[in-house]
Amino acid sequence: MQPEDHAVQRSGQNRATWRASHGGTGAIDVERYFERNLPWPIELELWTVPVGASEGTHVHDAADPDGYAHAREVYVVVEGQARVTIDGVEHDFGPGDAFAAGSHVARGIANIGASPLKVVIVGDPGPLLD
Repeated sequence: MQPEDHAVQRSGQNRATWRASHGGTGAIDVERYFERNLPWPIELELWTVPVGASEGTHVHDAADPDGYAHAREVYVVVEGQARVTIDGVEHDFGPGDAFAAGSHVARGIANIGASPLKVVIVGDPGPLLD
């Protein structure tokens, strides 16, 4: 894709279910948009986290088993209630709340609400796009 080109992705075209992500609980539905097909180093995901499910606390360092060493991420809560752990400190988040984490920052997110949690993740995937 050239920088002047455009891209369209429809809902469901790149959806997966992650189970026990980073040691978390339950299953998270993940829609990845334009996975590694943009001319700039960015990844965009929409997560749907069921009630009681979580992504375990993790970092993206050189030992990352999924190849995301040095990945930096921004999480934006779109719907629902989340408990976010950032370097061991818990924060409760609602719609419109966000946090950013460098690769070395331990982070995790859990749905603590009574309805599904929707979160947009914007990431710089590190060396995956090099």
